Amino acid sequence: MYFLLILNSFLTSTGQLLLKKSAMTTHGIGIVEKILNLYFLSGLAFYGISTLLWIKILEYIDVSIAYPVMALSYIIVMLGAYFIFGEQISFFKVLGIIFILIGVFFITK
Repeated sequence: MYFLLILNSFLTSTGQLLLKKSAMTTHGIGIVEKILNLYFLSGLAFYGISTLLWIKILEYIDVSIAYPVMALSYIIVMLGAYFIFGEQISFFKVLGIIFILIGVFFITK
């Protein structure tokens, strides 16, 4: 079940990165065009799939464990933003990643 939880983090993160790409490609246009943007629709689809998977995960894992593990999404999005959008990763962001990983480790024990 933890595999599905990690998969869900990747699905959620992919949705977020697609919505960021949508925001970048639809800057300054109307709401209808934003809604019909392929990146926007794809981002929503990933969010929808991750929500359905999330419901399934919660059937088997306590929410007090599952939700904190979703903090891995912060790391995935940061790395995705670095590689896809060229966003910078500072020392403090790396430090934050380390703290997130330590927290997830302890919560799942």
